[in-house]
Amino acid sequence: MRSIKKTFIAGVLSAIISTLLMGSSATAAPTEEVQISAAADIVRIATAEVGYKERANNCNKYSGDCAAWCGMFARWVWNKAGVKKLPPAGYGKAWVATYWAKWGADQGLLKKRPAGTRGGSPKAGDAIVFGVPGSLNGHVGLVVKVHADGKLTTIDGNLSDKVTKRTIDPKTATTNGGAVYGYVKPTF
Repeated sequence: MRSIKKTFIAGVLSAIISTLLMGSSATAAPTEEVQISAAADIVRIATAEVGYKERANNCNKYSGDCAAWCGMFARWVWNKAGVKKLPPAGYGKAWVATYWAKWGADQGLLKKRPAGTRGGSPKAGDAIVFGVPGSLNGHVGLVVKVHADGKLTTIDGNLSDKVTKRTIDPKTATTNGGAVYGYVKPTF
């Protein structure tokens, strides 16, 4: 009897996590279960970093470089969560927020947000890119929750010099001069 209760509870918890991450219509196939679990790892790892504050001159623990570090943070979280394809590290690459959109498009992983909408089908674990590819004005964060009304909760590195959790409306939000361009999905 005790074994049946444990199996039942595990199944209920799995269904709850699936619903929270994927929405109420989630019916997880084996590969979807892996993605849900990995997305949960991204959320867990990013959440544990909330409140971390940079040292002087943009120096931080996410890279040996002292520079704007939102991309460093996002890449670090994805790497710790076991994401298989990562944007290349370094200046002109993952350290430039808008490079994430270019890299995501090149990899077939970018979901653009149609202008004037909350669309783009973001999911927990996705990188959210603010700013047009090729621009130096932009930002990258991580989606940790998609709300029923289309708003998003994100965790962002280097937002006010720290890791910050916030809820935004992707239709109107801007960060560092850029509107939400789209979402890059992780691969596991």
